Amino acid sequence: MFSVEQPDRYKNLWDAPNLLLQKIPAEEFTATVKVKIDERFEGERFGLVVMGLDYSYIGITNRNSKLFIAQANAKDADKGSKETEGLSQPLTTNDVYLRVTMKSGGVCLFSFSVDGKNFTTIGDPVKAREGRWIGAKIGFFFNRPGNFNDAGSAEIDWIRFEK
Repeated sequence: MFSVEQPDRYKNLWDAPNLLLQKIPAEEFTATVKVKIDERFEGERFGLVVMGLDYSYIGITNRNSKLFIAQANAKDADKGSKETEGLSQPLTTNDVYLRVTMKSGGVCLFSFSVDGKNFTTIGDPVKAREGRWIGAKIGFFFNRPGNFNDAGSAEIDWIRFEK
């Protein structure tokens, strides 16, 4: 997946043209993704998102040629609200495992790992909210703040859903 330039007047992911999403597969599940980030430019951001009228994601951002990971949220995203990002943590590798665990009632908890075994929770639990036509969705995005040739890429090795 290549990073895509954010449109003019970008406010949040509702404005993004490059969301790769699918319906949530069950009321309770865990989705784990193995991804390798090849960032090229300041501000490029890849994320595993739970998308609806509100959304939340665990995202990896390039800042000063280093990778940082954080949870971000947008309440009433469909109405143009701005995203808020929690505390970010530096990453020591560009090979990362991202995870979202959805519990009963749509409560989501995000975590990450550099070895695929030991996961660190990041951010606060959030409640998934339905989308416009069908329920909430889960998926990926990769965007950047400017127009550059030879943009960064995210190699999504696999995604696994477990009950």
